[in-house]
Amino acid sequence: MQKFTIMLIILFLLSIGLYSDLNYRPKTVLAENATATWCGYCPDAYAGLEICHDEYDFSEFVSIRYYATSGGYGTIETDAAIAYYGVTGYPTTIFEGIDKLVGGGEVIATGTPFLNEIEKFYFAPSPISIEITNFNNLTGDISVSIEMFAPDYSIDDAFLRFILLEDDVTAEYTHVTRDIINLNFSLSGQNNTYEETAQFEIIPEVDTDNVYAVVFVQEQDKRVLNATSSYSVPEYQVRAIVPFDFMTFGPSSGTYEEEYFTVLNTGLEDTFNIGIVLDEAPEGTLVTFCNENGECFPSETDITLSNEEYENFHANVMPGGSGMIKYHFEINSDNIEPTIIPFTYITFDTEVLIVDDDGGEPYEDYFSSALSDLGYSYGIWDVSKNKLNDDVMSYMNILVWNVGWSFPSLDAEDREFLVDYIEAGKNVFFSGQDIGWDLNQSSDNTDVEFYHNYLHANYISDDTNNYDLTGLEDDPLWDGVSLHIAGGDGADNQQYPSRISAYDAAATEILFYSNGGAGALQAIHPGSNARIVYFAFGYEAIDNSDDRNLVMNNIVTWFGITSTEDEQILPDEICTLNNYPNPFSSQTTLSYNLPNRKYENAKISIYNIKGQLVKEFKNLKLENGSILWNGRDKNNKPLASGLYFYRLHILHNSLTKKMILTR
Repeated sequence: MQKFTIMLIILFLLSIGLYSDLNYRPKTVLAENATATWCGYCPDAYAGLEICHDEYDFSEFVSIRYYATSGGYGTIETDAAIAYYGVTGYPTTIFEGIDKLVGGGEVIATGTPFLNEIEKFYFAPSPISIEITNFNNLTGDISVSIEMFAPDYSIDDAFLRFILLEDDVTAEYTHVTRDIINLNFSLSGQNNTYEETAQFEIIPEVDTDNVYAVVFVQEQDKRVLNATSSYSVPEYQVRAIVPFDFMTFGPSSGTYEEEYFTVLNTGLEDTFNIGIVLDEAPEGTLVTFCNENGECFPSETDITLSNEEYENFHANVMPGGSGMIKYHFEINSDNIEPTIIPFTYITFDTEVLIVDDDGGEPYEDYFSSALSDLGYSYGIWDVSKNKLNDDVMSYMNILVWNVGWSFPSLDAEDREFLVDYIEAGKNVFFSGQDIGWDLNQSSDNTDVEFYHNYLHANYISDDTNNYDLTGLEDDPLWDGVSLHIAGGDGADNQQYPSRISAYDAAATEILFYSNGGAGALQAIHPGSNARIVYFAFGYEAIDNSDDRNLVMNNIVTWFGITSTEDEQILPDEICTLNNYPNPFSSQTTLSYNLPNRKYENAKISIYNIKGQLVKEFKNLKLENGSILWNGRDKNNKPLASGLYFYRLHILHNSLTKKMILTR
């Protein structure tokens, strides 16, 4: 009996981990706001950051303000922090030491761009934890302990920054930095710790009841490894840690097994419901998930975790066809708000990739709707969550880059990727009303050489104050095209539709404003023959779907692909799939209908809950047919009781149903 009990304990410890087994910790996302009391747009950034604080607790997100000494509340230390980031205009908000959002305005005041930044870093793993072991708000004494969790990460002469904040100085001014202490340290070796003490200067005018400490570790390249604060946090907490990209590529058939992510309880013991939800996908797509024990779940499961216990899960993606699959995990309990973990899977054979770079606006919907209407398979890559990577370079031949009206419009990392992409002979459609201004006249993102050599454009003026364009006469694609970019069912967002011209002989102006000058061009890049289309206004503002579809079809046709709409199932060609009995114990009949001869290569595949193929039936007869399945696999071995999926594959589409085998 004792031996059996020990075995049960071992199995439990294998299935539910303790934090000491983890190689990473969750992050507290840090925002540093460079501001000034005289700054007119700075209250927009304050409003946006407070919305973030409403959404996240202080274990998840913390913000600090560095006021310039040119106004009130500034110090020598805050001026130094502002200079460290090379800030040239206010407000500038820096996330995790590396992402700078410059300016205010209505969109910033909504908090949307800031929330996108938090989500970008929120699930990322940190190699270290930081704990404030003591903080005396009266004397300014503070002690911290830093622990290394990653076995192969080494900190060498990083910055350990102590920030003293005062909240509610006035109704407008909060999270005000009163003192900064900067130290350097090194740390390596899993489970090794570094401890440090310091003392803030508490000036007489500070209300010590409203004083808090923030501590963060920053590498020499400005990346913030983790942060913590002395603010109070909820008793019940759960964090998800995702040590891989949220956006992945994979095949359009079979099963793709994602990597494991971690659900870590950082609060009191609680019971969590873990569920997976399919948001958008080709017809017939399925998603399930499994834990590290090999237990798999079609939609949800419950787990109980004590403080610092965790469990790992991975998704199984079974695409129903080409294109984009969006799904999410949801973590719930009676004691917490839901945690949503979004993932995107894009099949290798997707025809067009929309690059969502519009600062959190939904403009990508205008592009995807047109591509869908035209029958092109597409994916959406949100650069606020993942920068474009080698997989995009390898698998995607057409990018539709939606900038909207966001800044920086094409940052240095984007441009580095685009140079390689265009030199590899791949095609890009750029759309954005202020790309030209940003790359030619902004103080932070100017790159005239890139604008000339890769967009093949000259920047003429920022705002034409004109919303009507016509196409190039006698051009096979653009002759007769007439567009209006205000009102209607478009985005109605054009503040600065720009005027441009062709920079070199590689480019041809294709759309012209009614008050003169070009608003769009197309170019064939010398050497690689990559094709570029550049709109100096927002495609999303075209005021009706017919014209948006016409324009998108012209562009994609010029890029060299044609619609696959004729390969889709037509409304009057109904394919059906069913089984009876369901549930079944020994055998069941799979019945189907194939009404058209072009489906003569159709097949039925059967998968277990892990997405593994267990049986396949090919050479289906046309029209009405049926197959008797005896619950055995391809090796004629009886399968275990459980949930199974059966799928009818038809050209680029599929139909999928569920059945239950009971023994």
